[in-house]
Amino acid sequence: MKKKYELAAIIFATMIILPGQLAFSLGVNIDKEKQAFGNASRTEQQNIAFRLSGEGKAGAHALMDLIEKSTDTTARGRAFAGLRQSLENPKNQDKEIFYKLEKMALGDDTKSSYAATSTLMHFKHNPKARAAIKQAIKMQINESIRGELLGALMVNTDRDQSEIPYFRDFFLHDVSEYVKVIAAGYMGRLGDKSGANLCKEILEREPLDKRTKVLQMRAAIAAGTIGDPQLLPLLEKVGSDKKYGIARSDALDAANDIKLGMQPNKDAKLTYLKKALREPRSGSWAVNVLVNMKDKEADALLEWGYSQPEIARNMR
Repeated sequence: MKKKYELAAIIFATMIILPGQLAFSLGVNIDKEKQAFGNASRTEQQNIAFRLSGEGKAGAHALMDLIEKSTDTTARGRAFAGLRQSLENPKNQDKEIFYKLEKMALGDDTKSSYAATSTLMHFKHNPKARAAIKQAIKMQINESIRGELLGALMVNTDRDQSEIPYFRDFFLHDVSEYVKVIAAGYMGRLGDKSGANLCKEILEREPLDKRTKVLQMRAAIAAGTIGDPQLLPLLEKVGSDKKYGIARSDALDAANDIKLGMQPNKDAKLTYLKKALREPRSGSWAVNVLVNMKDKEADALLEWGYSQPEIARNMR
């Protein structure tokens, strides 16, 4: 599903902490947790970061301290994961943490810059955070990092349409097609469909090498957010032919996204999703859509699907 690619790039190192997983304090001993972190196993480091993420502003500062003091890259990644979890709560965001993250984001260490920038995204509607994210993106030499951090900006700005010119600048002028097609997808999310032709051109190529297949995967994801029905034949072609490799599933998801968007009302959308749940190639896509709808009708349809063994197999 396309979400896994858009969100994975905003996460640094391994993490098991998910948004909304912890909404209350566990009453842990913060100092004891910090002391144990360095010598703990991978799993226990994840657990410590999880526990600290629920300890309010004090826990956020503890995680920031662990990030600053950890010399092991993967351990720092787990602390960053906890900090991202904590900062989803605006009450845990303060100037000291912001300035430390900003300094890292604009520093010379690429991995730290990436992790800090993707953490700054939670300072939503903060103009300084927005400016820092933009500057950090501009500094990145690696096209993958530059492209994926555009997603951090989207999260930070909550799809602010005033950012269309910024994404269009990447779409028009970046030296990397990979970055351009990601920008085209985000423009689509903001209502600008001018990236459709780029997606079409990339999807029409013969998938002769891995790089082309990766570009086609990104073009399929972008096409789904752009929502242009003229891209449907190409997406269905890519989705049905094994030679397109990793682009296939995203092309099928994108085709479903477009078809769903063409439905005239909510009842028609639910009917389309019910049908999709019955199909092995679209069941997991439909689950993702229904979960994100977050309403009673969607929940009822999910419950119905899981109650039918032959349908539940498609929903994994």
